[in-house]
Amino acid sequence: MFVASVVDQLCLVRGDDLEISHSWRLPADHLGCHGAWPRGPLALVSASDTVTLLEADGAARWTTAHTPWAGARRSGCAWFDIDGLAFAVVPDPNSEGCLVVHLDLDSGRVLAQRRVGGEPAGVTPVPQRGWMGLSEGEGQDAARTWWVRLDELGRLEVRDAGWNDTILTDSDALGTRILTTPHSGRGPLVVRSFPELGTLRTVRAPAEEFWAETACFVGERIVAQLRGEDERTVVVEPGGALTTID
Repeated sequence: MFVASVVDQLCLVRGDDLEISHSWRLPADHLGCHGAWPRGPLALVSASDTVTLLEADGAARWTTAHTPWAGARRSGCAWFDIDGLAFAVVPDPNSEGCLVVHLDLDSGRVLAQRRVGGEPAGVTPVPQRGWMGLSEGEGQDAARTWWVRLDELGRLEVRDAGWNDTILTDSDALGTRILTTPHSGRGPLVVRSFPELGTLRTVRAPAEEFWAETACFVGERIVAQLRGEDERTVVVEPGGALTTID
């Protein structure tokens, strides 16, 4: 299953047939990245100054307040890890950065927190050892990525990718490879090992074209968009050949 926001609804979608298995209605101003968990089912909603856990019928189990988001930011992001534990990114009241927080499922109490020197809002699951990828875009010329998980002692572990011009777009089904695109478009698609982040493969765009910011794994293939005089969606074969999707 995966999570999708559709107009004013947060939806749990089945991956095999793309049918919506459950949905929750959200206020129009809740523009963050929200989480959902199929057992319950439960939803974790990131609003401007709160994180709320919703039951299957939409009733709030709890609401945890935090420092409001400022400026153009309406809200942050919230998610469940592979074990169904609740997490969110909220503003740090003591700095310009943010806090990654682990929240108790029964009460919403903060059980653990770590500061990150940015404002991540995008979430990319990595199906390996509980990692979650967090992304931050900075205008039109930079992007950053962190990975977060709980360690064996219940402490938050944060890994900084160390780049500022790359977009994390996908993880493979095993969580052993990640896919990145260039934020500016002027660079290759890169397949990297995870968690080592070593480069396994690079795919450069044809002459007079450049990669869009979105791409994903489909088995051993990659589906991505190319821009230039026209825009086209292509399949990148394991050997590097490009096939345009009509």
